[in-house]
Amino acid sequence: MIVIARQADRSPTVAAAMAAALQILALVSLPVIGVLAIVPATLSGSVVAYVILRRGLGASARVLLFAFIGLALVSIAISGSAFSVPLMAVFSWVPVVIAAVALAQTSSLSFSVLATMATSILGVLAFALIVGDVAAWWRPMLDAMLGELVDQRGVDVEAADISAASAQGAAWMTGAAGVSFATSALVQLFIARHWQAVQVNPGGFRTEFHALSLGRSAALGALVMIALAAVLGAPSLRAIAMIAGAAFSIQGLAVLHSLIATRGLAGGWLVGIYALLIIPQTWLLLSALGLLDNYVPLRRTA
Repeated sequence: MIVIARQADRSPTVAAAMAAALQILALVSLPVIGVLAIVPATLSGSVVAYVILRRGLGASARVLLFAFIGLALVSIAISGSAFSVPLMAVFSWVPVVIAAVALAQTSSLSFSVLATMATSILGVLAFALIVGDVAAWWRPMLDAMLGELVDQRGVDVEAADISAASAQGAAWMTGAAGVSFATSALVQLFIARHWQAVQVNPGGFRTEFHALSLGRSAALGALVMIALAAVLGAPSLRAIAMIAGAAFSIQGLAVLHSLIATRGLAGGWLVGIYALLIIPQTWLLLSALGLLDNYVPLRRTA
């Protein structure tokens, strides 16, 4: 993938064309390859973040301008509207732009993670203010999705059971969306930081990620939010707690990366850990590990 970064280095115009082309590829390939369309979408955001890290805000502003012009032209050709495709790019790029600007200004990966999570939490709060009852907002969509799934599989399920499952899921959907936006932005940022390190400081991102620590104050804040969500059970509080927990799962991953590298363990350990990420409980364990690391410095004992 470093080839993408080297091409983006050629000029703002080339970088803009690559970011726009990857975004369009994700859009047009979604009906065909489904969830795998996340790959070009992620690389598109990584190109944008890479330009910010490598060339600064001035060059990145030109890249974004050129990219949006290209997306607008494609949008007119596809839908007759100049805004539909660029609007999708805005939702895709804004979180990683914020993360990349934070990293470019502070040179702190930890601060960038916190800034990304804070942005996601603000988005959740804004969403709650706009729609009011967030669980009720998700219910019709979940009802339709679950009903369609039941019809496709030909399973005999009572409408009351579908409604109950929808109600339970709706309480967690805002948090899931917030975590998804934040983690997607961080994956894009980490790819861009890796590209930058390969170009100017080989091995630098590995060292930086292994040392990632969000700090005791952030850990205390996360624990308070998790406790409040558990006691009060409000969907918005649950969403904030999920985002806070996700931040420390990233630190948990950093701890494991560091321990495996320091102790000279085989790379297969990391493969196994990432394979287990499909299990929700793995994320809970990583969050607990990340929170613990702020009070018991595990990496110093490696």
